[in-house]
Amino acid sequence: MSQLGWCPAVDDRSLVNADKLFVKHGYASSELTMEYLKQWNPDRVLVCGLQTETCVLAAGFALFDAGLHPTLVTDLTVGSSLDRSGQLGIKLWKHHPDRGPGLFSRHDNC
Repeated sequence: MSQLGWCPAVDDRSLVNADKLFVKHGYASSELTMEYLKQWNPDRVLVCGLQTETCVLAAGFALFDAGLHPTLVTDLTVGSSLDRSGQLGIKLWKHHPDRGPGLFSRHDNC
């Protein structure tokens, strides 16, 4: 099913070995994805990707709304043509501290 009129090619493969893959066709993750993540009861879910101010932000808030604790990995995000630096999305993410999402960059200590 496609939210935005786009679907990956049938022969697309992940460049990273993973135990489980979920394909995202738009802003929202599937219910199956959210249920899979929730069953692990993670301390936090790391979020990164392309178009920080739209797709990444939407994913982070959806994770929060599902009761998870998203953390934006700022070094692994990039913005759209509006803001290639991703700073707009990072600022929007920071703007909602009452909603719970956190930030992480390579300058932080874990």
